[in-house]
Amino acid sequence: MIKRRPLIFVISYLLSTQSPIGLACTEDNQPLNQALQNRDLDTLAALLPPFKRQSHCTLEEIDHLQRQMSQLAVAKAKQLLQAGALEPAKQLLLQPRYAPFNSWEVQAVLGEIAWRHQEWSTASGLFNQALDLLDDPKETPIPPTSAEKQKVYQLAVETQLLTGTLSTVRGGGEPGGIFRSALAVETTPVPVQFVFGKATFTQEGQHSANKLVGYFKRQNPHRITLVGHTDPVGADNYNCELSKQRAETLKKYLITEGISVAKITTLGKGKREALSLYDPSNYTQEHINQLNRRVEFALDRSVADSNACR
Repeated sequence: MIKRRPLIFVISYLLSTQSPIGLACTEDNQPLNQALQNRDLDTLAALLPPFKRQSHCTLEEIDHLQRQMSQLAVAKAKQLLQAGALEPAKQLLLQPRYAPFNSWEVQAVLGEIAWRHQEWSTASGLFNQALDLLDDPKETPIPPTSAEKQKVYQLAVETQLLTGTLSTVRGGGEPGGIFRSALAVETTPVPVQFVFGKATFTQEGQHSANKLVGYFKRQNPHRITLVGHTDPVGADNYNCELSKQRAETLKKYLITEGISVAKITTLGKGKREALSLYDPSNYTQEHINQLNRRVEFALDRSVADSNACR
């Protein structure tokens, strides 16, 4: 006897497959299925509007087709990106007729294009949006690989540090992007900037520190560890002392804003732990120095004191 699968199982399977869709409203749509098999985005773009107007097509079927089209557009954009054709790749993904579904992959590839152009603020926004989308099971029912997520996370961290502003904490301390992402990282770098050679906030650093207060109050951790880092310029002893002073400056500010002193521990690591970069060739030496002038934090977890300044 043949065991029949429940109808809901069949529909779920068909919605998750990457092959041409074969649901009710497309079973006899040979041009559409042929275009999917041929990865023909131009034909699919022409067929999508009449497909959406068919009364017997469900929202799930339309959504599935749009996801497939966006995946095809992403694949083509990645090929263009590898060939160095940044602008054609960007324009392809910015056209809703080719990429009608705003997936995390669309945002991530657009982010990489902006990153290669050294447009740090734009890239930071796109990478952090990608993290929000891939951490949402409704938007991303099939999660990416850990390597894919790690790449997006790393580039989101780097570009946010280069912008100098903490954009991933929203009103009321609500986390987004790298602060929301569920990656198992020991510490989270934040763009709290200081005056060169001093432990005094810049104007942007003050703004980031203020947003960090809102985030910590919302999270209400039992323990906060702040770790200061510097660029490699200067002697080890000097940078050790500077990194400790900068972590202490942030600690004092958090305390004045109502965070309990009993919760906060500080460490300085000077220039001993340079930030691991996704692709250093995309940066100047000054960019790399800026990335290394950072404060990192950990909430309710231990931080290794290896390389810590004594």
